[in-house]
Amino acid sequence: FLYCTEFLLFGEDIDRESVGDYLTAVGGSELIVGDAGQYKLHVHTNDPGSVLAHVTALGEVAEVHVNNMRRQKAVRDAGLAAESPNEPPKHVGFVAVAVGDGFAEILRSLGADVIVNGGQTMNPSTKDIAEAISQVNAEKVVVLPNNKNIQMAAQAAASVSDRVVAVVPTRSVPQGFAALLAFDGEAEFDEAVAVMTEAAAAVHTGEVTTAVKDAKSKAGDIATGQIIGIVDDEEIEAVGGDVAAVALELARVLAADGVVDTLTLFAGQDFTDEQLVELGTRIAEALPELEIESHRGEQPLYPVVMSAE
Repeated sequence: FLYCTEFLLFGEDIDRESVGDYLTAVGGSELIVGDAGQYKLHVHTNDPGSVLAHVTALGEVAEVHVNNMRRQKAVRDAGLAAESPNEPPKHVGFVAVAVGDGFAEILRSLGADVIVNGGQTMNPSTKDIAEAISQVNAEKVVVLPNNKNIQMAAQAAASVSDRVVAVVPTRSVPQGFAALLAFDGEAEFDEAVAVMTEAAAAVHTGEVTTAVKDAKSKAGDIATGQIIGIVDDEEIEAVGGDVAAVALELARVLAADGVVDTLTLFAGQDFTDEQLVELGTRIAEALPELEIESHRGEQPLYPVVMSAE
């Protein structure tokens, strides 16, 4: 898709699920956040005009941004921001930590300037993050560590930078998505960072992976090689021998409080499109009250990551 399209949509009678279905039909990397008649939407599409025409029939639209991703990539590949001293800095730039081409693509489309390769078991150093900050051509920089084990390195990198740097304490890549979507370029920097932090905290993340050692958990005894489901990088909430079954149980846990209305699935590099569709269908059948969205994250080690909002 050629165009990255973002906008706010206001309307009391908007059906979020039908809007999501429409965006899925006309584009990719679609994201919707918000509720109670106020939404922020993001989609990659070849026809932003049609998207905007469709949504203006549903409600009021504001803060429309359409970026040509082919031209953005050409500028990024040329390294203009980092290499040209004559290029004026923008007001705020972003550094995000992630591993997986799909995750990185979505982060860039949401405004991340530099992606630091890293995540669970592959934490970048303070130096790595400091160098990334220095590559951003901006007066102020926001860092999204996207993992609790990287937050300390991010804070240390911020403290040695020669510019104003804030760290939004994101604990997962989906929290990083929410933070970037919540950024308000018109607000004061501290206020914008506070809003990003609040938006990130509202997102709960589930991760499906393989146990590397025997252990005990609230979900029962765990044997090396079993599939486990973790919530918010803290509690192991599901254990089993099958990725899909554990992912389904994890979805039930995330939805248990009754306030979740959207579950977004991100497929890892070893989880096929067919498996992703099948998993989405199983979750939709088991939890019909949820809207299910799916993307490719291409992350290693975690065949499925999910976010609940």
